[in-house]
Amino acid sequence: MEIKYKILLIILVVAVSGCTDLPGSSNSETSSPGANAENGGLEILSFQTAQSELREGQKTQLKLTLRNHHVEEISMESIEIYNYEPLIPEKNQGNWEDRCTPSQIRRNLQSNPPTITCEWTVEAPEEIGDFNSKTAKPKLQILYNSKVSNSQNPVNLQFKPFEDISSNSAETKEVDNGEVKLSISAENPAPIDTGSKVDVSLQNSGHGEVIEESENSLYTVNVEPKSLFDDRCNSEMDLNPPIDDTAEFSCIANSESADQVERKLLVSASYKYQKTPTTNIQVVK
Repeated sequence: MEIKYKILLIILVVAVSGCTDLPGSSNSETSSPGANAENGGLEILSFQTAQSELREGQKTQLKLTLRNHHVEEISMESIEIYNYEPLIPEKNQGNWEDRCTPSQIRRNLQSNPPTITCEWTVEAPEEIGDFNSKTAKPKLQILYNSKVSNSQNPVNLQFKPFEDISSNSAETKEVDNGEVKLSISAENPAPIDTGSKVDVSLQNSGHGEVIEESENSLYTVNVEPKSLFDDRCNSEMDLNPPIDDTAEFSCIANSESADQVERKLLVSASYKYQKTPTTNIQVVK
């Protein structure tokens, strides 16, 4: 009887302490991952107005807040407001640097992504005609130059004589900076006498658009070491617009240059990126 009492007491203590959450038991608490400090791109934290409704002749501020997760340098080309009708933008808007603090975007160092804020003043017209209300949908064009690289995660290509290779496999590395995903696949180890094929693909992975540069190229690609590859990959390459949103190319290792046992393969791609956030303002009489 005493033993049964002790067993009952132990069960009661376990239940009260909450230790019945054993593996496999359900839990209603959920969590979603935030932006990775190294893989969040140029994040739009918010684009909003101080007042969602304006009377005729009233003014308000539009505020943009960005956070830069890029570990590579980026350069801003422009941040421009458009599609603001029937709102009237403040005269002499000036360059984006005059509207933003700070006026330069720093890199994300030591997992500490910096933020930048920009403000514009808009005014409702004195009259909106025969309408009782009109909806304005001001939009921003954020245009900047960016880069994705596997410099922090190189592909180690191993070379051996063909007769010394008993088996090999495709080694794949991926880097996603929150805007573009870079994938590199290579046969490893590779026969030193016949060279090795390296496949590279680039795909938009963010909430924006990769913009075509001059002569319809989307990416400018660098492959290192240049001496390791044939003529196609030993200089900067411009990739044309992709098929099915993926730009792809292949390189063949030059067997005459593969005289080392192992070489580190580095690929970087520069591109122009565009984001177009929007917000709503109601203009009423």
